Amino acid sequence: MFRLKKENLNDFLAGLNASRVFFVSDKEFSDDYPFADRLIIDSPKEEKELIYELFEAIDPDCDVLLVKGDHKLVETCEYIARKLRMKFIVDGQTVCKADGIIVKEIKEKDISEVLKDIKLFVLDMDGTIYLDGELFSFTKDFLQAVKQSGRDYCFYTNNSSKNKLDYLDRLNNLGIPTADERMLLSTEVIIEYLKSKYSKDTTYYVIGTPSLINAFKEAGLKVVDDNPDVVILGFDTTLTYEKLSKGCHYIRNGCDYYGVNADYNCPMKDGAFIPDCGSMAKLIERSTGRFPEFFGKPSRYTLEYIKKITGYKEEEIAFVGDRIYTDIKVAEGTKATSIMVLTGESTKEDIYRFIIEPDVTVESLETLIKYL
Repeated sequence: MFRLKKENLNDFLAGLNASRVFFVSDKEFSDDYPFADRLIIDSPKEEKELIYELFEAIDPDCDVLLVKGDHKLVETCEYIARKLRMKFIVDGQTVCKADGIIVKEIKEKDISEVLKDIKLFVLDMDGTIYLDGELFSFTKDFLQAVKQSGRDYCFYTNNSSKNKLDYLDRLNNLGIPTADERMLLSTEVIIEYLKSKYSKDTTYYVIGTPSLINAFKEAGLKVVDDNPDVVILGFDTTLTYEKLSKGCHYIRNGCDYYGVNADYNCPMKDGAFIPDCGSMAKLIERSTGRFPEFFGKPSRYTLEYIKKITGYKEEEIAFVGDRIYTDIKVAEGTKATSIMVLTGESTKEDIYRFIIEPDVTVESLETLIKYL
């Protein structure tokens, strides 16, 4: 894991383009961060009184509001930061509902200890084992090390633009021949749910690629172009205005509506990204006022599906991926382990921008080999 020490905060703030910092704390931490303008809360106050005092003291030209204290102080400062449009930082283990930046003293962990009970590595694909179709040089070595350690692995992708055969062919072409049962997709999760919830006569309008539409048809689901019962949104790299417009019309008029995967971006080479299913869902939300339930990572449907298909227990499973809000969040609040790699979408700085904390963070799969 990475540790952000107090002496590194200047560098961290510099990365946020923060020229001025205002520090709020109670008396216990009054000597911290001497470089910052400050307000020390020396006695308990009612919320309204505290808000008034903060508004009076904080220079609105400051870029960052840094707070260290109890939960009440943190929440009040969060409110102020939002009003003043300041970046918001919490120092310490305080958990708050802020969408701002959470700075934590993260304890370094013995990765071998974290992994000792893991029997199955659930590997993301784009950004984890390859990037934009190009296999990382260390991927095969990692897979071999997993096998030699007596553990198992499977691949799981949220990317709903391709079907299982597409991914099996891709892996084979990359020199990783893979059995059918080792390749799991978010598409399979949502199809299983739909077959359990709806009758065989239910009709579906699928906003997706031909591969996704074929997957629905092969599963025995009725795909139609007009007057559906349910609208499905996938990662549609063939999206057209006609499909978007029709989908919005059906959603707006009351059709049930689901999304396959919640990813906002799909990583490409050289740090580039293309909009993924989650971004398309945001577009539709602006038109219809409705946002779908998703079935890929981080949904609990995914974890339950993996347990069912593989037979492994929750505490024996480790999710490995490059996105905090999907690959890491899927393990949050469960007995499963989360491992973040920095070869795809997420960066070191993202560790502090999300309340979600990976159990282990490494540069790449290569780093994990020595711990297996």
